[in-house]
Amino acid sequence: MRYGILRKLDIRLLGTFSIRTTDGEEFPLPRKNKAVLAALAMNGARGLSREKLIDLFWGERDEEQAQASLRQSLASIRRVLGSNYDCLQTNATNVAIDAVRVTIDAREFEELSESSGFGDRKRALDLYQGDLLDSAKIKEKDFETWLRPLRERLRGKAITLLIKELEEADEGEKVIVLASRLLDLDPTNEVAHRALMRTYAARGRENTALQQFIVCRELLEQELGVGPSHETVVLFEAIKGKRRRPVNREQSNSDLITVTASMDKAPPLPAKPSIAVLPFKNRSGDPDQSYFSEGLTENIIAGLSRFRDILVIGVKSILVVRDQTTNLREIGRVLGVAHIVEGGVRKIGNRVRVTARLVDAATGQHLWAQNYDRDLDDIFAVEDEITDIIVASLAGQVEQLEIRRVTEKITDDPIAYDCVLRGRRCLNRYTRDGEFEARRHFEQALELDPEYASAYAGMSISFLHEYVASWSETPEATLDRAYDLARKAVALDDADSPARYALSLTYLWRGQHELAEVHMEKALELNPNDYHNLCLKSGILARSGRPVDSIKCSIEAMRLNPLAPENCLYFIGIAEYITGRYERALAAFCKVNGRGLFRPA
Repeated sequence: MRYGILRKLDIRLLGTFSIRTTDGEEFPLPRKNKAVLAALAMNGARGLSREKLIDLFWGERDEEQAQASLRQSLASIRRVLGSNYDCLQTNATNVAIDAVRVTIDAREFEELSESSGFGDRKRALDLYQGDLLDSAKIKEKDFETWLRPLRERLRGKAITLLIKELEEADEGEKVIVLASRLLDLDPTNEVAHRALMRTYAARGRENTALQQFIVCRELLEQELGVGPSHETVVLFEAIKGKRRRPVNREQSNSDLITVTASMDKAPPLPAKPSIAVLPFKNRSGDPDQSYFSEGLTENIIAGLSRFRDILVIGVKSILVVRDQTTNLREIGRVLGVAHIVEGGVRKIGNRVRVTARLVDAATGQHLWAQNYDRDLDDIFAVEDEITDIIVASLAGQVEQLEIRRVTEKITDDPIAYDCVLRGRRCLNRYTRDGEFEARRHFEQALELDPEYASAYAGMSISFLHEYVASWSETPEATLDRAYDLARKAVALDDADSPARYALSLTYLWRGQHELAEVHMEKALELNPNDYHNLCLKSGILARSGRPVDSIKCSIEAMRLNPLAPENCLYFIGIAEYITGRYERALAAFCKVNGRGLFRPA
């Protein structure tokens, strides 16, 4: 006889198996013992005969050994659960679970799926976190044979519920979520494919809708050896007909003329304050230290770019014009800015000396100059002070709250910061060896600061470069790795614009354009003047079948990077191709000089 107060257990069989107390404490059980408990849970109060359990899990052993293994398994389960949570009921021939002492998600799901009560369908779908015992790795053939029809029955119920929910859904985002979930369970389900096609088309994304049809057709051919149904084909033809209508080509033509014209003349000064930060010179006497001065420059640019009322030119255009002239007035004229920042960095050991000057581009007059001689630990304070003074000089009245937002730290470890700067330098090579070297630096940064979001974002970009350049022997795994790292970066710091950029880019390459746009909008909220963000947004719009919006976004981005617009021109080419203006598309593509799409600008 057992003593103690029996308490209720929560057994989860849908998706990953778990057995917990109602307080959330999980009981660790070996894999096979989990499977034994799961089999008993699925059979409820009836339980299973000892003979059946032996057939399922120890069928290849002799009878005496198999019976001993079953007894040992049951004893082990009871020992782990303890007397207060022992839910097993046994006799000489049968083993069952006391249904009063447990809640079982799979059985609750079945009951709710048959109910017509208000909200029961949604509660059932909330319970369905995956296929029955999806994580079970039991090799016994008889167990798999027993499990398969149960798994298929529950999956069928989930599919039926999702179809009903989908048919009643009247809001675009909900349709996309439900249809995507339905396709996870049943990739050939045409109801889900048609729902996505209709939703995308209703949002003006005809290209994405047509791509969904192609995915549907290929899956049906691969999995079932059939083509799409008549209903799906009719929808496809209707969307294709809509796409053939003229796409405001006069506007598209006008936009492209504006773009090409802007390439041939210096841009005018904007009404708001404008600035170009020239690369800080490396004065350390060691060429290998140039990564540090470049990184300092990029961080100051990034800090200034966060202010909506200041136009900040991208670094690549600055490099182009710097190679052509050192005359500050000419640089200001070519880039169309009123102010220029220049300076130098000397880094020796743990000491750093920074000089910085703010210059009026029209007159060449120095408006402000400062020297800093600090420990490396104070480099963040130096960056902050330079940014603050520039902002005060340019914008006059700047909200203190916004200044604090600009100067928030991404790490407190200067060595980790140094590693990230080295990693970014390697990324800019856009070579296979450069990507691997970048990862080593980012990994070192994470060893020093495991919560450094920028290091995770950099790692993600390195895997994306590998994927886009087709260097990987396992491209899908490489893209998945980039995605996981980007998600980690955003989870650590959802206010980090580069992290949002990395996640948006991974979603774009995964073909999830809606989510790519969501995260890009958040990145632009954080850093509205960032060329990379605007350029990627243009790419998302182009690939989503919105060519005119894509061109407008490219024009805006090119004002920030007027001398290095390769990525924007690439997307303009795509946009013009979509509208059927093939000669203009070719003209844009011919002006692309970059080595790769999404190469850092």
